[in-house]
Amino acid sequence: MSELLSIFDAFPVPFAATDASPLSSDWWTATWEALRALHFDWPAGRWGWAGYLGGFAVAVLIVVWMYARDTAALSPLWRLWLLGLRLAVVAALAVIALNPHFREEETLYRPSQVAVLIDTSLSTRFPAEAVASGSVPEGSPPPRSRAEAIVDLVEKTPLIRELRRRHEVHVYTFDSRLEGPHHIFKSDEELERARRLAAAGAADDEHETTEAAPERTAADAGGPAAAQTDVDWAELLKPRGQETRLGEALHALIGKMQGENLSGIVVVTDGGSNAGYDPQTAHDLALKSKPVVKLITVGVGSTEKQANLRIANLQAPTQVHIGDPFDIVALASGNGMTGRGVDIELLVQPDGRTDEEPRLVARQSITLGDDGVPVEVAFREVPNLAGKFRYSLRARPTAALRELREDDNRMDHVAEVVDRKTRVLVIAGGPMREYHFVRNMLYRHSGVTMDVWLQTVDKATAPRVSQESDRLLTEFPADPAELFQYDVIVAFDPDWRRIPAPGIEMIREWVDRHAGGLVLVGGDVYTPDLAGGDPALDPIRVLYPVFLRPYLLDLQFDREANQAYPIGFTDEGRNAGFLQLVDDSTESRKAWDEFGGVYRTYPTGGAKAGATVYAYFSDARSQNEYGLPILMAGQLYGAGRTFYLGSGELWRLRSQGEEYHDRFWTKLVRDAGQGRLKSGGRRAQFILDRNVYALGETVRLRVRLRDPQFQPLELPSVPLQVFEPNGRPLVPARRLEPDPQRPGQYTGEFRVGVAGSYQLELAVPDSTEIETESIQVRLPNLEDDRPEQNANLLSELVRDTGGRYLALAEAPGTVPSLLDYAGSETTISEQLQLAWDKAWVMYVLVGLLSLEWLTRKLLKLA
Repeated sequence: MSELLSIFDAFPVPFAATDASPLSSDWWTATWEALRALHFDWPAGRWGWAGYLGGFAVAVLIVVWMYARDTAALSPLWRLWLLGLRLAVVAALAVIALNPHFREEETLYRPSQVAVLIDTSLSTRFPAEAVASGSVPEGSPPPRSRAEAIVDLVEKTPLIRELRRRHEVHVYTFDSRLEGPHHIFKSDEELERARRLAAAGAADDEHETTEAAPERTAADAGGPAAAQTDVDWAELLKPRGQETRLGEALHALIGKMQGENLSGIVVVTDGGSNAGYDPQTAHDLALKSKPVVKLITVGVGSTEKQANLRIANLQAPTQVHIGDPFDIVALASGNGMTGRGVDIELLVQPDGRTDEEPRLVARQSITLGDDGVPVEVAFREVPNLAGKFRYSLRARPTAALRELREDDNRMDHVAEVVDRKTRVLVIAGGPMREYHFVRNMLYRHSGVTMDVWLQTVDKATAPRVSQESDRLLTEFPADPAELFQYDVIVAFDPDWRRIPAPGIEMIREWVDRHAGGLVLVGGDVYTPDLAGGDPALDPIRVLYPVFLRPYLLDLQFDREANQAYPIGFTDEGRNAGFLQLVDDSTESRKAWDEFGGVYRTYPTGGAKAGATVYAYFSDARSQNEYGLPILMAGQLYGAGRTFYLGSGELWRLRSQGEEYHDRFWTKLVRDAGQGRLKSGGRRAQFILDRNVYALGETVRLRVRLRDPQFQPLELPSVPLQVFEPNGRPLVPARRLEPDPQRPGQYTGEFRVGVAGSYQLELAVPDSTEIETESIQVRLPNLEDDRPEQNANLLSELVRDTGGRYLALAEAPGTVPSLLDYAGSETTISEQLQLAWDKAWVMYVLVGLLSLEWLTRKLLKLA
C-alpha cells in the first residue's frame, strides 16, 4: 500500500486512563485520546504519480475528443453541459481510485515523570550550614535548620516550577520508611493537553477530560505558572523519623516508579543512613533497571564535623523511699570535643513548680574522650522529703563553645519519694531455694515489711517453725481489709486450691480495682494443677500474662536437666528498667549475657493479648507449636500489674554477685507495687506501662477514676491536659474515652514530638483534686551519632546512573537541566473505514450518468 498522508484532522475525542482501564496499572498516570482523520492512498513514488496523472489526462482527453465530435451540431451550452457531466464521472472515479478512507486512532500519552524524595528524619533538625565555634552573641537568631532549608528549596526557589515545565513531579518523603506520593504535580504539557482536549472535545460525560492522578492541586488548575500555595511544605517536611532508612526507601521508590517514562529521581537528604538496607543495594537496582534510573542527590547540611555536647542517657528509679539512697547516672558524650572539659550539674525542684528555680545540688567535672564515647557520671542522692521531684542533669562546656545544638545538653527525670514501706505478702507452695533467698532479702530490706505464708506450715507446726518475716501466716487472709493492706504478693508455685473461692476472687479484685502487684513464679509441683483448667481457679488463671500448658503435653520436667541455657531477652526485656542489674544499661546487658542461665522453665502456650514478653527460655528442645517457653512476661490487669517468672532458678544470679539477685528482686517488687504506692487514697490514677519514650513515639494512656465513695466513676469522656517541655499545652486538649471492658478506666493516646519532660494533668470530676504525671521523652541516638552531611555516600549513590551529586545551592539551577524529557505517545488501536463505499456515492455516479443519458435522448443523440 502507498503511504498514508493526512489531509485534515477532525476534532479529537479525549479519554482518560483510570485504574479500571484495560491497561496495566503501571499506566495509571497516562491519558489517551481518539483522533479521526481522512486519508487517501496516494500513488507511490514518481512513476506512480506519472501513471496516475497520465491515465487521468488520457481519460479526460478521450472524453473531450469524443464529446467534441458527438456534440458538434449542438449549441455551446449543451456541449459544455454534457461534457461536464461526463468529466464529473471521470473525476469521481479518479477520486475513488485513490481509496479515500477515514482512519480512527487511539493514542496513549504517558508524561515524563520525576520523583523527588525528601528526608524527614530527625537529623534534618540540625543546622543547614556550618556553625562557627565560639561564644554566641546575645539575641542572635538560631541557625536555619536543614528542614527549613529544604522547605525553602521547594517553596521559594523555582525548582518545582522548572521541573513541571516538562515533567510530572511526584513528591515522596522518607525516614524510617517510604511515604507518599504526598503530591503529584502535573506538567505544563499535561495541563495544556487537558485544556486543548477540553476545548476541542464534547461536554459528554464519556468524553470529558479527567485528570489521571489521584488528586489535583489548586496549582494545577492555575496553569503552568501557578505557585504551589496549597501545599503546607513546613508541615509535610517536619523532622519526625527516629532513623534514616535511605537505602530501603530509595530501593522501594525505584521499584515503584522505574520505567521508560521515569526521567530520574532527585534525593534531598543529608546522606545519613543508619538502618535498613545498605544504600548500595538501591544503587545496584538503579543500574539494573531498564532503562537505568538516573539518580540525582542534593546534599543538605555541612560536611564539616560540628562540635556538640549532649546528655546521652539518664538512669534513675521512678520511685524511692525516704532515707533510701539511690543513684542518678548520666552518660555524657560529644562530637568534635575530644579532650575538652565539661561540667555536669545535678539540679532538683519539686515537680510541677515552674515558679521555683531548680536548686543546684552537685557538680562534677569530666574530660570527654573520643567522639561518641560516653563518659559516666553518677550522683548519689538520699531523699528526706516525700513528694515528686524533678531531677535535671545539665552539661556545660568549661570553655566558650558554639554547639551544633543545645537542646540535648539537659535531661530531666521525675522521681516520686514515698514515705511508707512496701507491704509484701510472700506465698510459697514449698520451701524452694528461690523462696529462701528472696524471703531473707526482703526481710532485711529497710523499705519493706513482709509477711509469709509457707503452705507446708499449718497451725500445729507453726510454733516450731522459724521463718524470717514480720508475721508468719498459716492460712490465706479471709478479710478483704487484711488482704488489701498489701502492695505486692509474690507467689512461689503456690497451691491455689488451699485458698477458698472467696479468697481467689479477692485476689483478682485486689489486682483489678485496687492496683495490686502480683508476681507469679512457676514450678513443677502445683503450677500443673493451675494449667489443668479447673473453673474454680479461673479468677487466678486470668491474672497470668501467659497461657500455661497442661503438664502432660510438655514433659520437659521429666527430662534430664543437666545444662543451663542463657536467657533469651526480647527488645522489651533489654530495655525494661526493672530488669537492669546495674545502673548502666550496657553493663547490665553484659551482666545478663555472662549469666549462665537456668536449667528449665515451665512450658507455656504463648502470651495473652496485651501482655509484654520480656524473655524466653532458649532450650530449642522445649519449643512447641507456640514457640519457645516464655520465661518472663508482664501485663497490666485493670489498675494493677502482674508478672510471670517461669523458673525458680534466678537464685543462680548470685554466682555473678549477690547484689545482682537482690537488685533483680528489689526492682521487680517495687515495679509490681508502684500502682499501689501511687494510688494511695487518691480518686484518680495514671496507669502507664513506662515513663520514658523515644522522640516520635505514641504514648498510650490509661487512667482509673473513682467517685467520692471510691467506686468506678463512669462518664462519657474525660479531658486531659498535656503540656510540652516548653510549657505549652497540646491543642486541642486530649479526651480520654471509657474502656467498655473496665468500668472506671479511660484510655487515650498522643504523639510526642519534642524531647524533654511532658506534664499530664487530669482534673478529677466533682473535686478540686488534680492528678499529675510526668513522662520523659528522650532523643534517639541513631540520628545524633553522625550529624554531618555524608557527601561521600551521596556521590557514590549517583555513580554511573547519569546523575550528579549537588550542593543545596546548586539544585534549583542544575537539577532541571540534568533530567531529559521521557514522555511518550503510542498508538494503541487503529480502525479504517472506506469513505467511497457508500450508497450515496453510487447514487451520485448513477445520477450523473442517468442525467447524461436523458440529456442525450432529449437532444436525439446516439
